[in-house]
Amino acid sequence: MPDDIEVLESALDLQRRGDHAEARTLFQSVLDENPAHADALHLDGLSLHALGRHGEALQRIAAAIAAKPSEAMFHVSAGAVAVAGGDAMAALGYYKRALELDPENADACNNLGIALRTLGRFAEAEVALRQAIRLRPNRASAHINLGLVLRSAGKFEEAVSAFSKAVEIDPNLAEAHNSLGNAWKMMRRYDLAIASLDRAIALNPAYADAHYNRALVFAAQGDAEAAAADFAAAIDLRRDPRFLLADMWLMPVIPKSAQDIETWRRRFSARLDALSTTDLRLSEPPLNAPVLNFYRAYHGINDRDNSMRLSNAFRRMCPSLSWTAPHCERGIERDRQRPLRVGFCSSFFFDHAVAWTMRGLFDHLPKERFDVTLFAATSLKADVLPELQDVATVVKIPNVYGLARQTIASHQCDILIYADIGLENLSYLLAHARLAPVQCVFWGHPATTGVSTVDYYLSNDFAEPPDGQSYYSERLVRLDGVQTCYRRPDMPKASNPRSPLGLPDDATVYLCAQSLFKVHPDMDAPLVEILRRDPAGCLVMFEGIEATMTERLKARWRPIFGDVFDRVRILQRVKRKQFYAMMASADVLLDTWPFGGGNTSYQGFAAGLPIVTLPASSLQGRGTLALYRHMELSDCVAESSQDYVDIAVKLGTDPVERARISAEIRDRCDVLFDDARPGKALAAFLQEVSA
Repeated sequence: MPDDIEVLESALDLQRRGDHAEARTLFQSVLDENPAHADALHLDGLSLHALGRHGEALQRIAAAIAAKPSEAMFHVSAGAVAVAGGDAMAALGYYKRALELDPENADACNNLGIALRTLGRFAEAEVALRQAIRLRPNRASAHINLGLVLRSAGKFEEAVSAFSKAVEIDPNLAEAHNSLGNAWKMMRRYDLAIASLDRAIALNPAYADAHYNRALVFAAQGDAEAAAADFAAAIDLRRDPRFLLADMWLMPVIPKSAQDIETWRRRFSARLDALSTTDLRLSEPPLNAPVLNFYRAYHGINDRDNSMRLSNAFRRMCPSLSWTAPHCERGIERDRQRPLRVGFCSSFFFDHAVAWTMRGLFDHLPKERFDVTLFAATSLKADVLPELQDVATVVKIPNVYGLARQTIASHQCDILIYADIGLENLSYLLAHARLAPVQCVFWGHPATTGVSTVDYYLSNDFAEPPDGQSYYSERLVRLDGVQTCYRRPDMPKASNPRSPLGLPDDATVYLCAQSLFKVHPDMDAPLVEILRRDPAGCLVMFEGIEATMTERLKARWRPIFGDVFDRVRILQRVKRKQFYAMMASADVLLDTWPFGGGNTSYQGFAAGLPIVTLPASSLQGRGTLALYRHMELSDCVAESSQDYVDIAVKLGTDPVERARISAEIRDRCDVLFDDARPGKALAAFLQEVSA
C-alpha cells in the first residue's frame, strides 16, 4: 500500500491539473487513516476552496492549523479562503499570525495587502505590499497588487509605475497590461490605455476583462459603437453581470442625431427587459462599473419608469443592497430632546457645482435645532470646501461600498439627504439601503433616482411644471423661493477689447457655456439659423472634457452648418476667473435644451447677461426659467425653437434692446442671490417630516 507521501504527491498532481474532486478522494484516504494529518487537511481545504466551497475549506484549514499551529503557510491559506468567503477582517488575523511565525513571508505580506485593500485601508495595504516587494522584488503579481491599491487611493501616477514594473518583470503577463491600461484610463490617457489593453488581448484573446475594460475606454471617449463591440466580445467569453450592466446602459456621449438617441434608448430598454428576468447575481455592488443613468437625463424624456425598473433589477441581482440600519427598524423612536440629526452625502463637496448649489442652505439650519453632518466620499481627490467645514461636521467616507454604508449608518441620522444621485455610483448604490428613517435627494443631478428607499425629491416651485410629480418616483417637495440659497459670484466687468480672452472683437458673441453633451441634436438647426440671420454672429463654446467629444460634435455639425461653420469657435477650457471674464464679455448667453443650465445661469445673470432659454417639460430644462420667474422677467423665455432663434437674433443684432434687457437683469438679479427662503423652507420641511 502506498505511503502518505506517495498519495499526497499523486493528489497534488491532480490538484495542479484542476481535478479537485479526484484529488479530494486521495486526500480523504489519507485522512481516513489519520484524521489529524495536517498536510492532508490543508491541501483538501485548498481543493474545497478551488471548488468554491469556502466555508468547508476554512474548516479544513482551521483543523490543519489546530494540528500544526506553527505552520505559517496554513495561516496564509486560511486568510485567502476567508477573503474569498467575504470575511476580510478574519483574514487579517490569519495573515498577521503568519507574519508573527515567519516575518519574512512574502505571501503573507502580499495577501495582507489584498485584504487591507478590500477593507479600504489603503495606506496600510501599501505598506504591506511594499514589504512583499522588498522580500520578493521580481514577483509581478505583487507589483500588480500594489498598483491596485495605489489606484484605489487615487495615486494614479504611482499606480502606473507599479503596473509598468510588473510589465517589465513579465512582458507576457496579460493581467499586467490590463491593469496598466486601467490606470491610464483613470488618468484619461486613453491612447496609452488602448495600447495596453490591445496588448493584453493580443497575449490572451479570451481575456474577457480586458475586452470589458477596453470597452469602458471607448465609451469614455464617446465611441459607443466600438464599446458595444468589445462588450459583446466580453459577454461571449463570460456572462458576467458587470458586463451585461455596462452594455445595457451604454449611450453615446455626443449622439449623431435625434434618431441616434432613439436607437440607443431602444437598445437600453431591450437590455433592461432582459436583465429584469435574469437569474444572474452580483456578489457585490458594482461600484466601479460605468456611471448609471447619466446621459439618459439629457434626452428630454420622462425616465421615471425606466429608472424604477433599473433599481428593481439591481435589488434582485444584488440583494445585499436592500439593507436597513438598526436605528431605522420599526418601533424605534428618536429622542426629541436633542437636535435633529441631518446628514448630507456627496462625492462633490469640493470646488464643484454641487457644493456651490448646496453651501448657502446650511446657514439656515441652526445648530440648536439641527446637528448637521456632511458625509464626503473620498472617491475624488479634493478638499471639502472650507465654507462647508465651517457649518457642519465633515465625515470622510471611503469609496468602498460596505464601509461607506456602515460609516453613515453608525451616525444614526434622522434624515439623510443625498446632494446628488446619478453623477457617480457610490451614492446611487447607497441609496438602496435604509440608512435613515427619512431619505431625500437634492437636484445636484436633476433626475429621479427610481429608488424606492429615497422618499422625497427636494425641488422648487418656480422650476417644476404643474405635472412635476409625474417625473419622480420620490414624493416631490416644492421648496419656497428660488432654487437654492446661491452665493453671488464676483463677476468682472466686460473686457474691451475681447481678443485677449480669445473672443472676437468685431463679432456678436453668442456664448453657449454648457457641456457639449447638453447640446441636443434638436438644437443644431436653430443654431445654424442664428448665424445665418446675424452675419456678424459667432457661436462660442468650450471644448469637451475629452477631445473626442469635441471632434464628434464638430463632425455632426460640419454638414449641417455648412458655410457658417467657420463662425463656430470651440475654445479650450479655462479656469473659473477667465471663464467669468469671457461670460461677462459675451453679448448673448444661449441656454441649452432640453437640459439647461444651473450654475452658469446664476453666473450669467450676475454679469447682467441676457440668457435665451427654451423651457423643457421637466426640471432638467427649467432652471433658467425659474430664475427669470423670480426676477419677474420673461422677454428671453422662448415658447418654441423658432421663438428661441428670434429672441437670440433680436438681442444679438439690436444693441439697444440688448442693453435694455441687461439693465433690467442687473436691476432685479439681487433677488436670485443669498435668498433665505429655500433654506428656511428646507428647515421647516425637515422638522415637519421628522415629527
